[in-house]
Amino acid sequence: LVWGPDPARLPGISGDSPIRLGGVAILPQSLWALIISAVVLAALYLVNHHTTIGRAMTATATDPLAASLVGVSTGAMIRLSFAISAGVGALAGLALAPIVPLSFASGALLGLKGLTALMLGGWGTATGAVVGGIALGLIETFGASVLPSGYKDAIAFIVLIVILYYRPSGILGSPQSGEFRMR
Repeated sequence: LVWGPDPARLPGISGDSPIRLGGVAILPQSLWALIISAVVLAALYLVNHHTTIGRAMTATATDPLAASLVGVSTGAMIRLSFAISAGVGALAGLALAPIVPLSFASGALLGLKGLTALMLGGWGTATGAVVGGIALGLIETFGASVLPSGYKDAIAFIVLIVILYYRPSGILGSPQSGEFRMR
């Protein structure tokens, strides 16, 4: 009621004028989103694979009973996982708010694309989510160049249906299914 019915767009971190690289125009906010994503993924990788807390969180996620038997506070690890998830979500919101117009239903489409990227890459792995996200972005971009632009968002639905029907464990497989190929 206050801002009207049209979707709102927040200003970018470093302006809205595009940067020209060769013949391609790139919004600065897209570069910020890419940089923030890379830093967050690197930090999560380092925490997960090179700290005691990361190993405790992995143990809790894999087998909470066994983790608690060796002295890991599973409740604390679950709370820490939720806190990290909230922080990553907040950073994603800061990175995407200037790119994606905000409305009452804008989160549903982003959630669908996130689920599609996760299923496409492989359930349960950060590597799979990144590979799936890049693959979905390329598929959507190619699809938007071939199909009318109104179908761009429907491509994620189509990819989700196809991946669930033909390969539900994703491109890289899933650690739980025993066919995971890349760590």
